[in-house]
Amino acid sequence: MNSVYMIKFMWSTDDDNGCEIELYKSYDDAVKHFNDIIKNEKNPNFSWVADAFNGKQFDEENYELSYYTGTDYLYWSVNKRDYSNFYSTIILSKECIK
Repeated sequence: MNSVYMIKFMWSTDDDNGCEIELYKSYDDAVKHFNDIIKNEKNPNFSWVADAFNGKQFDEENYELSYYTGTDYLYWSVNKRDYSNFYSTIILSKECIK
């Protein structure tokens, strides 16, 4: 059975939301893109998520950060604690195809 690596990037703000899915043959290419998305999310010119990182220090009082790194599965998510619709979630998973 063949496999691919899927990146699912889901995000939401008070006025918009989206979900982007990309497939990669190579795990290394998928991980690179996964990390590039995180880097972009931390860019204050690109995303509200940068506010959560206040430089290098994460603002645990106002935001929640969760992540997981394992074999063939990576997860990274930032949510505002004020129960607004602000979230950014990225998942990399290995998917089997026939």
